[in-house]
Amino acid sequence: MAAKKSAADKILLLFDLNGTLGYVNKNLKTVSQQGIYTGNELIKPVFQDAHQQIYQRPNLKYINHDILLKMKDKFDIGVWSCQSRENTQVQLKYLFGRFFPQKGLQGKDYAESVEEQEIKPVPISRNLGSIFQKYPQYDEQSTIVVSNFYNKMEDFQRNDLVLPMYHPKVGTTDFIDDRHMHFLYQYLKFILSLDTAVGSDIRIRMGYASYEAFIQRLVKQSKIDSYNYGKNTTPEF
Repeated sequence: MAAKKSAADKILLLFDLNGTLGYVNKNLKTVSQQGIYTGNELIKPVFQDAHQQIYQRPNLKYINHDILLKMKDKFDIGVWSCQSRENTQVQLKYLFGRFFPQKGLQGKDYAESVEEQEIKPVPISRNLGSIFQKYPQYDEQSTIVVSNFYNKMEDFQRNDLVLPMYHPKVGTTDFIDDRHMHFLYQYLKFILSLDTAVGSDIRIRMGYASYEAFIQRLVKQSKIDSYNYGKNTTPEF
């Protein structure tokens, strides 16, 4: 994971996988018989084998294309996965496609079995210090962790950016019309655009305008409804 820029120059986006970038179903016996539908439309996974189905979160292109390619001078992308290396690599391949990142950061703080049927996301302890020790070009001031829960380690909670879980049953967003990848992209552009007086510490920038507050203003100013959301729109703060 060699770096060409210092931590002060690039931000590390550290993503959880299941529930954040997509939905991974291990309960094939039940779900494959019933299917996942929106109305009468069957939603097809981007990958399925004898062990799992993988569904991309809608609008993932904003991370794959716009962040990984267009803004690669601003961001590095890694993943925090508590699954086996094999499962992680398969999910990375089909969630990112040809934009597959070369940075795989393997978490080791997960106490429960990773073989559960749906690998349902749960709160965990992420010791980011182990990442910073291994990759010293990053630090607490330049790292954002994107997942469904705050870190159980309070020292690193200011690095958390929490998204609603992407899940067909227990998720709080529309499975087919979820727009949080688009919102996330707009939010990342916004915090980069903040005046230098705010400071370079990404935790301070996120504290200045939280993700939740940003979405509320974006929805209000753009008159976004549940199926029609604006593009290239940044709310005013």
